[in-house]
Amino acid sequence: MGLAFNTISSTDSTPFWEALAKNGDLEAQEMGFYLTRFRGDPSAQQTEYGGVFTLGGTNSSLYTGDIEYLDVPNGQNPTYWLLPLTGLTAQGKAVNVATGTNALCAIDTGTTLIGGPSKDVATFWNAIPGARAIQDQAGFYSFRKSLLILLEEATESKLFT
Repeated sequence: MGLAFNTISSTDSTPFWEALAKNGDLEAQEMGFYLTRFRGDPSAQQTEYGGVFTLGGTNSSLYTGDIEYLDVPNGQNPTYWLLPLTGLTAQGKAVNVATGTNALCAIDTGTTLIGGPSKDVATFWNAIPGARAIQDQAGFYSFRKSLLILLEEATESKLFT
């Protein structure tokens, strides 16, 4: 179920969410994702299913605080869900982004990749204890499983709409 824009649709079709929004069939032009966490649950399997996708509004029972709404950056043809990258941290420490405040990042629920300029990606992974470049796969890095817990803790209270 594609949630990107029609400009990158492999079938040249309008994604269902975009058709609903254009037809006025949504109460609000918002979508949100909540991912269920099983940290610290000894009965959890390696793969557990769970979470909520909300289309046409938000589910206030799944988050606290205010939502910051951001427009697609000016001058950009909508492709991926792009946001200004205003800062990057690893292990609680700032990581230098060579492109400064002109950088964009993509919010993508369908990938496990972190993409960006090679130098910035390398700088990010160099700040992660135990991360290392994968031999014979330029631009790819591996890391200890414990990093997943750090990433979960860093994103646990965030909701993107």
